[in-house]
Parts: sequence; structure tokens; C-alpha cells
Amino acid sequence: MPFTASIIQRDFTTVFDNALKLGGASYLRALAYGGGWSRIRIGALVAVTPNSTINISDAVLTIGLCSGKNYPGSSNCTLSAFGFSCIGSPVQGSTRLLTYTANSGYPYFNPTTGVIFRKTCPIGYQVSASAGAFFLPLAGTGTQKRRFPIYVDITRSLGGAGLATVNAYGVTVAATGQLDFRPDHFQDGLDQIGTPTIYNTALTAGATISTISIGDEFGPLDTFEIFWSSSTFPLEIYAIGAVVINPTQNSGTMDVYTDTGGGFDILSQYQPGTQVTDLAFGTGFSGAGTIYGASYGTTVINMLGTSGGVPMENFEQYTTGSIVSGVTLNAGTGWSNYGTIY
Repeated sequence: MPFTASIIQRDFTTVFDNALKLGGASYLRALAYGGGWSRIRIGALVAVTPNSTINISDAVLTIGLCSGKNYPGSSNCTLSAFGFSCIGSPVQGSTRLLTYTANSGYPYFNPTTGVIFRKTCPIGYQVSASAGAFFLPLAGTGTQKRRFPIYVDITRSLGGAGLATVNAYGVTVAATGQLDFRPDHFQDGLDQIGTPTIYNTALTAGATISTISIGDEFGPLDTFEIFWSSSTFPLEIYAIGAVVINPTQNSGTMDVYTDTGGGFDILSQYQPGTQVTDLAFGTGFSGAGTIYGASYGTTVINMLGTSGGVPMENFEQYTTGSIVSGVTLNAGTGWSNYGTIY
């Protein structure tokens, strides 16, 4: 499949912004914290190159995690991949359609309802029932040029295996579809622990999915992957990011409590003014509590990483037209190493 991967520039009401124009390829970034997480939120800020006012058929857009860069979710031989297929199912033969909607001068594509998927080399695809359908704006067109966010929130059990709980969030309201979401808006929604609220409006949550298994038996889910299949109508990516909300500890297990019945602390055991950094055990907890100062994280509790804790990339570091096939990308902010176009 021929593919495109280049840096372009868009004018958003006299404010210029760079984007990665990606077609028929995967964008891959290794996470700074590897596969050591129990809850993670990932996402991208995107728009689709228009096909005039005509629908686009059989396009694939997936946002998720995979095991390393050599065998990503988009490859024929995938070690392990997990995420959200934004346009129908990624399984061959499934219906995948982007339907053009004029929206009174603020056009967008309305995709076939997406699914949560897992893909492994010996098993192939496992897919959920409906996980929501979120608008994708037409790049560079309309009364106002716009970019929309899509977030995927994944929670897995403390042991890292079993059924994952997944929610995807995006834009589904025509009035909200008239707004342009900038990279700073995208970062704000990425940092929020609950439903992302931007412009004082909560994004729509797809169906909560807890029917797809997740695990590291075929390799840790340690690499961000976004795949777009169409080289004729490329995807424009203005920002990507990942936030670990709950990291794993102690070699892959979360040391929360050991006593039966759970851990409970009503704080009445402490004298006023005595709580500083090391608290007593409480009831049912395995060890003393700790209060961390501002230097431990930023917006999200127990957030890991470097450069402020949040791997983030808005592509402003690249020169327009600078990316072609077979190259690695700059280290970016907070990622563990260089990115790759696959």
C-alpha cells in the first residue's frame, strides 16, 4: 500500500498550526512508562482530508496500544494490540463508511459505529459490540477550520489480565461540531480523570465496554499507535498524548491492600495537625499512607513520565514537509524515545 507521511501547516483564523498528514500508515510512539499501567487515557486531535462533499468508503482509523514498533496492530503479524476502531470494525469485510454531513457550513464525517478491539498473532481479532461513533471534521474546509479530539480510556485489573473496561469519548453534537479544538484544549481533556469537558461541554461517551480481554502474554502494551488506512484521503493529526492515571507498582501488581474486606480509613485516628507525609496504617491497608507534594505529579494523580509527566506532541517541532517514508521522528516531550512511521 502506498502511504503518505509529511508535516503540513494549516491556518486556523490567522494562527498557523503544524500537522502530521498520515495516509496508509501507522504512527508509533513508545510510552515513557512502558506497559506498567492499570489505567491509561490516550488520544489524538484529528481531521480528515475531504473527498469534496462525497462519502469515504472503507476507511480504517484505530487509536490504541501495541507491543513494540516492529509488529504493531496494523501489521499482518501482530504480537499484541488493543484499542478503539473509530470507523466500524477492523475485521476484513466489515462495513466502514464516513458519511458526509454539511452541518450548515461546518461539515463533518459521521462514521459507522466503532468497536473496541484486541488483536494478537495466534488469535487474530476480538471485537466488542458498539462502542460509539464520533464525528471527524473535514480538514481545511467550512466556515471555520476545525480539529476534533478522540480519547480512549482503558482500565485493566491489578494483575494486568482479564477483561478491560474501556470508554471512548468524542464529539457527537452538531453544535459542538462548529468548534475548533486546539492542542491546549486536547491536553486539558487528556488530563481529566472523568468525562472530558472542554468549552464547558462534556464530550460524548461511547458505551462502556468490559467484554474484551487484555493481557501481556504476547508482549506488553507499551507503544501508542494510531493507524489510518487511506492514502487517497489522508488523516491530519494535530496532537497526540497519553496519561497514566493509575500506574502499576511492585513488578506489575498494585499494592493497595491485603486484608479481607478492603481498606478503610476515616481519619479519626489522627490528631489535628499531625498528618504530614507518613500516615498510620488505617484499617485493612498493607502499609502506611503517604501524601505527595506537587513535585510528584501534575494534574492527574500518580502520573508518571518525564517533562511534566505527560507524553505529548503537537508537531510544531517539525519543519513543514520534513517527514517522508522510512524515517524516525524527534524524541518529542515525555516519550521514552523516537517515534516511527510504519
